Amino acid sequence: MSSLRENALSQVNTYRTETFEWNGKVYEVRQLGVGERGELMRKVSLKGRTEEEMMQHIDATEMQIWSVIYCVFDPETGERVFEEDDYEALLAMPSGGFVDLAAKVAGNLMNVKPEEDAKNSDGGQEEEI
Repeated sequence: MSSLRENALSQVNTYRTETFEWNGKVYEVRQLGVGERGELMRKVSLKGRTEEEMMQHIDATEMQIWSVIYCVFDPETGERVFEEDDYEALLAMPSGGFVDLAAKVAGNLMNVKPEEDAKNSDGGQEEEI
């Protein structure tokens, strides 16, 4: 194995985390691995396009909801706080509240800013990344 390959593949899988407080409770937001991030991006990409176009156009609302589902953990148990079945409940929450805050923190860790995407997109539905 070349020294460069060995160096890259020997990296300890250390993921960044951030915490935030909501209604007196602490939530942990974790950086995703490459595979999970790809899975999330496929969920939020606007459909009906070529594969290349799908990865360049995202639905900002979907990005917010799915990043909360994928990235928010209970810091005490290490378990995800939300499941895919919570999608509709999260979608129904008020804007400017929990979902927006958690998605902003998750976006920082994924180098994606869903709230900026929503402001900059055509009709708040898609944004090139």
